[in-house]
Amino acid sequence: MPNAPPTSGVEYIFYTVLPSVASPGTFQVNPTLAAGDVKVSTDGGAFGNIASLPTVTPAAGRQVKVTVSASEMTGDSISVLFIDAAGNEWSPAFIPIQTVAAPATAVALATAQTAINDLPTNAELATALGTADDAVLVAIAALNNLSAAAVNAEVVDALATDTYAEPGQGAPAATAAIATKLNWLYKWTRNKKDNDGTTTKYYADDASTVDQKQATSEAAGTVTKGEIASGP
Repeated sequence: MPNAPPTSGVEYIFYTVLPSVASPGTFQVNPTLAAGDVKVSTDGGAFGNIASLPTVTPAAGRQVKVTVSASEMTGDSISVLFIDAAGNEWSPAFIPIQTVAAPATAVALATAQTAINDLPTNAELATALGTADDAVLVAIAALNNLSAAAVNAEVVDALATDTYAEPGQGAPAATAAIATKLNWLYKWTRNKKDNDGTTTKYYADDASTVDQKQATSEAAGTVTKGEIASGP
């Protein structure tokens, strides 16, 4: 008799005995089982050799252990047929198996096991990490492989090709990048400016907006210009 409820899609193991031909009414001791002696049919389909040939368990006894694989168990009605190909040791036997649907937990466990089986091995991880390390090292080497000509080209590009907008309204910072300081000088050289005797005004590119201003005074022949502040 089966040792557990048969479940569709799940490997199933059961034990049986085979009638003796030589001694009717008894079960064959240590029956010989050869390829082709045991066949399986699923849901009335064609019989095919069982994937795992049954074995006598315990050895030299009467009991036969039968293992039906998960794929062979994928159906509602499974038939296991025993026919002695030699025909002189044990009588034919037929064992029908009605399956039940796999519980959700069994399906989930099977799915989880499949996912676990798909995880990379330590060797595969080591290989992948080694390949990634090599790629990173190559990328770093490429970054470090800057020739003097390449550096010179970048500097020339920054000075002769790149453009910079003129500073807007506001007081120049005491600490600024060299490009910003040059921008201030260029703006005050190029754009409109005027002086009414007390204030110097520096205009934006539109020649009407006062972006910066500078107080101007004179005392005893000395002209003093204050720090440039924001306009207007």
